[in-house]
Amino acid sequence: MTTCFFRRIVVGSVFVLGAAWLPASTGRLLAQRPSPAIPAQPPGTQPLPGAPRALPVPPPLLLPADRPDQLIAVQQLALAAYPELRTRGLQVRVEAATGTSTITIGFAERDRDTILEASRPRAAMLVIEATFDTQQTLTRALLRGILAHTAERRRVKALTTGVAQTLAAEGAVFGPGDQAALLQQLDLRPVTALVGPLTVQGAQFTQDASDDGVFWTVTATTQAGETVTLGFEPYIGRLVRFARGAAQ
Repeated sequence: MTTCFFRRIVVGSVFVLGAAWLPASTGRLLAQRPSPAIPAQPPGTQPLPGAPRALPVPPPLLLPADRPDQLIAVQQLALAAYPELRTRGLQVRVEAATGTSTITIGFAERDRDTILEASRPRAAMLVIEATFDTQQTLTRALLRGILAHTAERRRVKALTTGVAQTLAAEGAVFGPGDQAALLQQLDLRPVTALVGPLTVQGAQFTQDASDDGVFWTVTATTQAGETVTLGFEPYIGRLVRFARGAAQ
């Protein structure tokens, strides 16, 4: 497994990975000490005595071709489903393995005094567990964390009675009896960017054996006839699950 930490600098939606900045004084010193010129040698000839030896050129650092595409797909899904992420500086952690990635997102506020403290992980506002097929297409995503109301949904799921009443008391807009309201206000834009236009087939309030708590399961089909299953949390109806095709 490969793990990397990086920060998102708010310039559009560009991620800056591993950037290292040199102070201006370092640049001046480097400019004052130009590297000695190495004369060109015809092929097969020996270097002149006392001439500086050419250093071997290291091979270029090649990142796996799938990683940027995977990260961009997950980033687009997260920003579309949770638009408040666009307005804040983000601290992002990526754990990648073959076919899967876990992306943890926190708000990188300027609330710490030292560089060491500022680099430590923030509270996980959103954690996305993503699965990809052999073509590096996003096929499944679970969205958890504070923004997804995961703790509240797990607590409600543990109740043996009074689920609808508890959700209503906590201000949830889409309780078990609010299917029509959910379907009327359903926001499919976060996933249509990935699969194209969708036709909704139905919705069901779900308390399954997963660790995700309660949510609405919405089934839909693409224009090509592919089945897509979505999950929406009941508090304000935002996306918490995405699965397509065989990844159901």
